[in-house]
Amino acid sequence: MPISSDMIIDSITNATPPLSTTRIPRVPEMVKEIHDCQKYYVPKVVSIGPYHFGTPKLEYFEKLKPIYTMKLVAGNREILRRLYEKLGEPGMVRDLRSFYEENSTTTFNDEVFTKMMLLDSCFILYYNQCIHDGKPEDCPELKGHQVVFVHQDLFMLKNQIPFKVLNLVISLMGDGRFDKINSFIYGNILAPR
Repeated sequence: MPISSDMIIDSITNATPPLSTTRIPRVPEMVKEIHDCQKYYVPKVVSIGPYHFGTPKLEYFEKLKPIYTMKLVAGNREILRRLYEKLGEPGMVRDLRSFYEENSTTTFNDEVFTKMMLLDSCFILYYNQCIHDGKPEDCPELKGHQVVFVHQDLFMLKNQIPFKVLNLVISLMGDGRFDKINSFIYGNILAPR
């Protein structure tokens, strides 16, 4: 059966863009092929989110994350429990997983994924509190060169968590960290707002 010109016109006018819900994508393969491009998407010291989780060279900071989390919540296990339970709600986990490319989080069960989101968000907030609030003595485990690399890693492509996680942790902590984290982020963006 021949295709009419009306059918062709209809197929063009009724076309819809491909659906992609990924908001924290992986680096496209064609970009990875560019010489010396890894410095823009492979973290040097700290993994944030699922894409580089478990990388052996980043193990030191994985061990620091629970320590910084406990410092952030001032040792309060009840706050920690509330954060974990809120981040671990089934709808929340489903939503947070949707920020990443399809099948990139399937190797993590909900508990491991939730723990990752909790530790990563608390690490970011505590790092910000120590370094950018002028209290580096609260992070004696960090050496000067590591601070530089952590700073770079936090703004690296595909080494991120949804901002929604930071907002949730900040709101459940009940203090004025919103302004501090916004200042930290906007202070590191080179493009105009």
